Amino acid sequence: MRKPHTDIHAIPQKISEVFTIGNARLISVNDAYVRNAKVSGTFLLFEDHHSIPYVYRGKLVIDVDCEWYQWRPDRGCIRLILKNGEYPYNSTFPKIPYFTNIER
Repeated sequence: MRKPHTDIHAIPQKISEVFTIGNARLISVNDAYVRNAKVSGTFLLFEDHHSIPYVYRGKLVIDVDCEWYQWRPDRGCIRLILKNGEYPYNSTFPKIPYFTNIER
């Protein structure tokens, strides 16, 4: 299947093979949106951008280190639209799995 621009049936598919090490910035979301897909799960924050939720085009978003159909946008991250007021947290526990790809 080719990489669609949007897909309402896409879900987080791949758990990281390299788990978090040391002090990682994570966010656990419930029913967040990305490219019309509703996703839930734990994601690693993209550190080159904002590490807290911010407003973009009138919506509360956060940038995560993830791919869409094994493709990474030019900005280097996926922008999740938050719906439930989730907030990132620091994890000092080793081996916390997080999603690295969203596809069908």
